[in-house]
Amino acid sequence: MFRFGVLSLTMIEKIKYFLQNIKLDQIFFVFSLVLLSLFSTILILSYTRFNDYKVLTTKLTNTSIPKMIKIANIYAHVKEFVYLNEKIRSSTSDIDRRITYQQITYKIFLINKFEMEVFNNKELELEFSNIKNEFEALNKIIQNEILTKDKIKKRISKLYKLNNDYINDTKEQDKYALWKKEFLEDINLAFQSYEEQDEKNLKKFKKRIETKYKFLLENKKTDKHNKYLKLYQDGILGQDGLLTLKIKEANLKDKSIQIERLVKSMIQSFVDKIEELSIKENNTLLKQSKADSYELQVQLKYVVAIVFIGLLCLIFAIMYLRIRIVKRLVILNESVIKVFKGDKKTITDNYNDEISSITNTFNFFVAKVREQNKDLKELSLTDGLTNIANRRFFDIRFKNELGIVKRYENETSILMMDVDNFKPYNDNYGHTKGDECLKLIATSLKKIVKRDIDLVARYGGEEFVCILSNTSQKKACVVANKILNAVAKLNILHEYNGKFNHITISIGIATITKDKVELEKAHIDNADKALYEAKKNGKNQAIHFNDIK
Repeated sequence: MFRFGVLSLTMIEKIKYFLQNIKLDQIFFVFSLVLLSLFSTILILSYTRFNDYKVLTTKLTNTSIPKMIKIANIYAHVKEFVYLNEKIRSSTSDIDRRITYQQITYKIFLINKFEMEVFNNKELELEFSNIKNEFEALNKIIQNEILTKDKIKKRISKLYKLNNDYINDTKEQDKYALWKKEFLEDINLAFQSYEEQDEKNLKKFKKRIETKYKFLLENKKTDKHNKYLKLYQDGILGQDGLLTLKIKEANLKDKSIQIERLVKSMIQSFVDKIEELSIKENNTLLKQSKADSYELQVQLKYVVAIVFIGLLCLIFAIMYLRIRIVKRLVILNESVIKVFKGDKKTITDNYNDEISSITNTFNFFVAKVREQNKDLKELSLTDGLTNIANRRFFDIRFKNELGIVKRYENETSILMMDVDNFKPYNDNYGHTKGDECLKLIATSLKKIVKRDIDLVARYGGEEFVCILSNTSQKKACVVANKILNAVAKLNILHEYNGKFNHITISIGIATITKDKVELEKAHIDNADKALYEAKKNGKNQAIHFNDIK
């Protein structure tokens, strides 16, 4: 009895081990084989029953239903024409127009090749051909309209250049002030016409401009007048002038609107006729279906019995697959979501199959991502050139520092620093020397501002910034002077630095107190204003915001 019990426990352990280690592809193979055998038996048993049903439904499936499907397809394609018609009309670029027109031609191709023969109706075919022709006409007009708009944009740019050139070229010619005034007013009229869309108003603009042009032509005095009148004539009143193009654009726009409305009405008429034909086909199909329904009910009883047997087998398969696969996938999904939300636990799976392999792979991937994120975070907060903190790190640290000031009611100072005349240094010594200069300055800053609670960061370009935690105005000024001396001791040659012959920096200082801690942006602005004052007073100095008069 005891021996039989030991053998039973051993057998149970073997079965349990087998079930935990069986692969999913083996499970699917077994289930597929069982289901295939079951359904093969069901098919053989039901073949004779469905043979009669096949005869009854052949006519329905081979004629009526395909016809209805084709009608539905045509209806769907044609209804899309309404949207495509509006879309091509509102195209703002030639690419949009071409893409939309390709969609239209593709829909027309589908209808002509696969669907249109279902009607065998010459009137409908002619109407559809007219829609196609109107789309072609609309496409050409929109193409021309977009091209005209591009020309107008180029022309208005040249007109701006003409206006600026004339102003710059005639600054000191006060004796022709009246002619200049009329010329500039005429150009201003042309600029106003750029915003106008109505063809009648554009023609009024043209008449006014031509009148002014005639006055300018009659009163021209110099060769410059002749020169600019020629450019004016070509740019505004010529064959490709702004006003000619604007009138052409307005005319094309009116035509495109008319054709769009015509196409819309033609599409609606075509859709109405398709709907009418569809109703007729539906009525025919309904009558045929009623005749076949009785036979179908008889066959349905046999089908229900066969499906019931298959359903029982399917329920059993689903229950097993739910336990073995779905439940584990749900647990895996929930664990993955927890990991994404910050859970540090490793996902576990006691089986030895494909899902457990996915789990192990995911665990490996998460470990790698966490390691890479740590490295990436360090890189994203460091300036690549100077190897000190960057602007992003400064912004984060500055917000934290404001919280410390508010919480402990102490003072914090900000040093905003800018290398004097750095652009001439870069332009004359080269960007490589400029980069080396910034590195040396950053190194000097780190040697002076070296407390863990302080921060040195590159603010941007040749600007640096320091956060001096728990530092009063007086102490901040001492640190600033140390920085000035340290940069001067670097003795970096700069022959283009005004009265100095070496690299210098200017420093603006602002001190944050507990009563003004809420004004985050103001503190940066105050340091920046102090920096501006230092630059204004001759550079190579440090000024505190509170010392500005």
